[in-house]
Parts: sequence; structure tokens; C-alpha cells
Amino acid sequence: MNAKTSPLTPGEDAVLRTVARETAFRSGALGSRIGQLSVVDCLFIGVAQTPYASSIEALRTTYDAVQSRALPPM
Repeated sequence: MNAKTSPLTPGEDAVLRTVARETAFRSGALGSRIGQLSVVDCLFIGVAQTPYASSIEALRTTYDAVQSRALPPM
């Protein structure tokens, strides 16, 4: 999130913000996506650094959630 006064933030326990300046040459918001992906990667590493059994269980739960919504093979 790049907006300090977003209507999504009131009442939240934690708000993770990124800061990125986009250029006129690239209108696809590449910089902000990279910043957001970095935050997600850091959160993932935080989960993965918990005890091994907890990490494996969290990864298995995530995998199962994604697989249940996967599109059938073409």
C-alpha cells in the first residue's frame, strides 16, 4: 500500500506499506509490484523460519488451498 490515508487502514492491527515512484515510461506499475512482492517474500521467510514442522504444515495448507482452486490441465 502506498497511500498513507487509505480507507482500508482504520481499525487494522498492522498495515504494511511500500513506497515506489512510477515513471511515465512504464505505466504498468512495475516498481510498486516489486515493492509489494518484496513484502510478501519477507512475510514468507518469516513463516519459513518458524520451527520446521510448523513451516511444513503451513506450506502444505497453502498448497492444498491453491490446488483446490486450480484450473484443470489443458
